[in-house]
Amino acid sequence: PTRRSSDLYSVAQRTIMVSPHVDYQLTQNNTASIRYRIQQGDIPYSGLGSFNLVESAYHAHSLSQTTQLVDTAVLNDNAVNETRFQFFNVSSSSVPVNPGYSIQVLNAFTGGGSTVGNSSDVQRNFELQNITTITHGSDAWHFGGRVRATLEQNVSQQDFNGTFTFGGETAPELDANNQPVTDSSGNPILVPITSIEQYQRTLILQKAGLNSTQIHALGGGASQFSLSAGNPLISGSQVDLGAFVENTWKVKSNLTLDLGL
Repeated sequence: PTRRSSDLYSVAQRTIMVSPHVDYQLTQNNTASIRYRIQQGDIPYSGLGSFNLVESAYHAHSLSQTTQLVDTAVLNDNAVNETRFQFFNVSSSSVPVNPGYSIQVLNAFTGGGSTVGNSSDVQRNFELQNITTITHGSDAWHFGGRVRATLEQNVSQQDFNGTFTFGGETAPELDANNQPVTDSSGNPILVPITSIEQYQRTLILQKAGLNSTQIHALGGGASQFSLSAGNPLISGSQVDLGAFVENTWKVKSNLTLDLGL
């Protein structure tokens, strides 16, 4: 059929980002810095284009947040201590617009529900650092430690709704009344049919009240049905610790030696 410009579907993408930053001098020798950043993305009808129809779209949403805290303390004329903390959280989700099964007619269109299912991913990262710098004459010492933790949780329901695939096949030739055309021996004449013809036969024969066995005998029905099942959740965490010490020695004006562990 001829498509009009009004048949085209436009997809809106909305992004919101906020990033405040505050520096505050707690005392004469102590300064705190706070940064926060949040970004949110939203696509109500994602996954469209190519052979994918509007009904096969899914709602895609993403959210990321970063909080950073830095405390800098001047301990004396020769020593500075800095503590840093960061929390990073990122999450994404996909929810089908149509929760029904998916229909894939190869080289023609993809309709029905989206195969992504109700899927999501959440990752949280924590990091704490403490670094001290001490200077003494031509020497500068740096030492400190760090602890990091990552937690992740992923839910994937890919193809949990099921997918009917129409790929075309060899089937009986049908007359105007959807009855098999036979040769002189009374045997059905077989012809190749495309994926879209296979799908169209299915709809016509279903409307005529035929059962699934009769539909398949006349070249209708899907070529394949797939369905995933099981536990869609996987999660994990990781923690690591680190410590370091470093010495910077200015041997002379044009030579500096660094040693670290």
